[in-house]
Amino acid sequence: YVMLDPDELDVLRPKGSHAIEIEEFVDLDEIDPLYFEQPYYLVPDERGTKPYKLLAEAMVELNKVALGSDQLSPKKVSDPPLSSGGKPEVLFIGAEFCPYCAAERWPLLQALSRFGTFSNLNEISSSSTDTDPNTPTWSFYKSSYTSKYISFVPVENETRTSKSLENPTNAQATLWEKYTGNPPAFPFIDYGGKYVQTSQSYDPGILAGLTQRQVASQL
Repeated sequence: YVMLDPDELDVLRPKGSHAIEIEEFVDLDEIDPLYFEQPYYLVPDERGTKPYKLLAEAMVELNKVALGSDQLSPKKVSDPPLSSGGKPEVLFIGAEFCPYCAAERWPLLQALSRFGTFSNLNEISSSSTDTDPNTPTWSFYKSSYTSKYISFVPVENETRTSKSLENPTNAQATLWEKYTGNPPAFPFIDYGGKYVQTSQSYDPGILAGLTQRQVASQL
């Protein structure tokens, strides 16, 4: 066996990015269906709509597919360790109106539930007038999390109607602004001062029309 310490493992973690790097184009028939294990729905941002459409049409016409890769993992940072109660701390700053926060609460809940227990979670949906309206989710407001291994500190900054709800501490606000700018943006997640996440990791649109129970059953 080869023993590795946490710092050595950290260097193996890929950097986060929302860009897809295309490495080559090949004939569709060259791709074994074995690789079609899990489909994902991808869309460009507003600036990339026209070139994306032209690329997609050309690929269909030529019967080509693109081979590429992407990483949506959090970004590694070099901050002092973030901890509370002698345990690594996960800090979440979001807003109840925010569809991206709504989407990101699901993987947080799933991951943290492996190490502890949530209580007093409230079923909510994101704003009905924002992008991806009424995205089903949960609110961390007045909830609690118990774990022997991790401390989870949620801050729901605004309500579903964008009214002030919870204010971050000065230290939390400093971290928030450091990585998302001023005014700060949602969502923001700090994983123990080792990694930060400043956007959703998937499209909230895939949750459209689902209830919390339906989403949970598919996790």
